Amino acid sequence: MAFAEYVTKAFSTPTISFLALLGVLQCISPAHASIPPRRSSYYDDFVSLRGSTDIAEHQFHRRPSYNGHPDSQYVALSDNKSNPSSLQTQVRKMSAINRLLQPFVRRDTSSTLATDTCQTVARSALERVSDDLTDDARRPVTRHVSLRLRRRTVTEEERADVKEIVLPAITDPIIDTATWERLTGREFQEHPELMQDLAVMGEQVARVDTSNTWIAWTCHDKQEMDLAAGDIQTWTGKSKRDGYGSNLPWIKTRSVVPMTPVEMVDLLMDSSRVTTYNPWSIGREDLWVSEDNNSKIVRNRTQPPLGSKVMVATTLLHAQQLDDGAWMLVSRAVGGDVYHDSSDKNASKSDILLGVNLLEPYSDHSSVLTAVTHVYSSAVPLMLAERLGVKSAVKFVKDIRSAKIPAI
Repeated sequence: MAFAEYVTKAFSTPTISFLALLGVLQCISPAHASIPPRRSSYYDDFVSLRGSTDIAEHQFHRRPSYNGHPDSQYVALSDNKSNPSSLQTQVRKMSAINRLLQPFVRRDTSSTLATDTCQTVARSALERVSDDLTDDARRPVTRHVSLRLRRRTVTEEERADVKEIVLPAITDPIIDTATWERLTGREFQEHPELMQDLAVMGEQVARVDTSNTWIAWTCHDKQEMDLAAGDIQTWTGKSKRDGYGSNLPWIKTRSVVPMTPVEMVDLLMDSSRVTTYNPWSIGREDLWVSEDNNSKIVRNRTQPPLGSKVMVATTLLHAQQLDDGAWMLVSRAVGGDVYHDSSDKNASKSDILLGVNLLEPYSDHSSVLTAVTHVYSSAVPLMLAERLGVKSAVKFVKDIRSAKIPAI
């Protein structure tokens, strides 16, 4: 027991606990360390992930599963303002431990675990490290990470649940967290009627400048603005309901742009012309286009001048003419993993939680543009999101005005 007490004491010291764990494992003879596959906490608690935010085959020991997704069971991590690096750090630790444990783990179901003191101490140490990692992984992060557990059959009850709960929720200004975790990325393709509801919601968000049940708007201008003189009105908003990205600021601008509503919509829907008004874009590709060409899902890659990583956003775009002659172009991140591209694993993820462009006729060759943006970017700290958001929104208007467009 002296040896067991010594090792147990060593594990209580954080700085040497991992080294002590490896030392104990090295003294386990392979002949006495056979472990049944997928049943022992030796292996299940230390699994490799493809990336900290990628979907992977994974099991969290003694963690509850989330059964909302129509195709898979998920573990949903809560949305909060905490530092997201905790989960990423623990994922790296689990991956490293898994690689180190492989030489000591054998999947021989015909053998049994030895009962010697050395192995008992090793098992205790593994469970301790497992609990620590699991507790850290439970801590809230700034965005959601879905880890696929296993495939299973979709029930009729779940299909009905998706139709009655999930689909109506994705046309709200703020998508609740549970709904976001259940998205597959095909909802708008399979249910095109949702785009009409999305456009109606976008028009309401754009036209109402005062606080409403979803957003509390505050005028950002320090003086009265004159649109006819080229001024750009700005507002900032805060979410009044909880949901995915509700801690992020809303930005609204209103300005006059030198194009008719139709010309402006044609420009924004044309992926080949993105670099005309966005010098940071390095390309936008169409992943899906509707038969009437009024809706599409695109993947946009952007390289900010001071950023070290490319920013990638996968977004639905839908254009629709309104009854008063105005045009609406609304955009929203599709969620899910259907359009995941493994080549973007090193890129920074961005989600356009909601984008609205309301274009109203102003003159024969111009229109009034009311633009609303609610964006998540992993590369932008929360404390800088509002200031950079306002700056980017104003820059967009100036780029539209200065570019040589429409370029047909």
